[in-house]
Amino acid sequence: MALGGLLSLATGRLDLGDGDWQPLHRCRAGRDDRRPGSGFPALSRGGGPRGTGEIRTFRGFPYVTRAGWGCDPTLGPDWPAEYSPLQLLTVHHTAIRTTGDPAADVRAVHHYHAVTQDWGDIGYHLLIDRAGVVYEGRFSGPDPAPVFGPAGRPVVAGHAYGYNPGNIGVCLLGDFTDEAPTPPARRSLVRVLAALCALGRLDPQGTVHYRHPGTGAVKEVPAISRHRDLNETECPGNVFAQDFAGVRTDVARLLGTAAR
Repeated sequence: MALGGLLSLATGRLDLGDGDWQPLHRCRAGRDDRRPGSGFPALSRGGGPRGTGEIRTFRGFPYVTRAGWGCDPTLGPDWPAEYSPLQLLTVHHTAIRTTGDPAADVRAVHHYHAVTQDWGDIGYHLLIDRAGVVYEGRFSGPDPAPVFGPAGRPVVAGHAYGYNPGNIGVCLLGDFTDEAPTPPARRSLVRVLAALCALGRLDPQGTVHYRHPGTGAVKEVPAISRHRDLNETECPGNVFAQDFAGVRTDVARLLGTAAR
């Protein structure tokens, strides 16, 4: 789809102006690496409410809502959502093998982040399973759309320490240290990243000067970053990390902006 086509899906919601920022309570980078002692749990099929299976569409891609995958609303967060203008996209992996029940896998990640780590909610904005199904992650407010709040700015999540405000985190379920994501998962990732780049008018093959609105710290990073581009981590896995030039090119091709 040409850039104009995707932008037409993305109009009317994104505020690109400057905004105030408040400190993010208790959120840190998600432990989606493979360092010894990282403590990320084995995923389990059991526990938690069963999902309704509800599916909606956002900017051209379908996704399973929080109710759809069985999010337990009693887990929090217990503080108001905060928002910051979009600057950056970051891709992760969970670094653990999946169970074959993706909704249960998402519930397990949610419980680990919200309860075990006491972050109040899941750290990622969106998650993608092996079949390419997209799942809504962090709660973004009363607006029915995922990721963004009523004013069109992404909710501040907790997936990249020091780089959370204005940074949308997309996480693939699985461990891509020694293998690549499935083709359906990769295709969904490219489609999601293209829609988000269109929303933020980000060049998928370019760089941005990310500015933390709280500390004022500035760093030049890829507009589509790997977690390892921001923090000391192996995420999103050594095999997958080698494919990111291709991922960025495929996003640019979908937008019609690929460098020739």
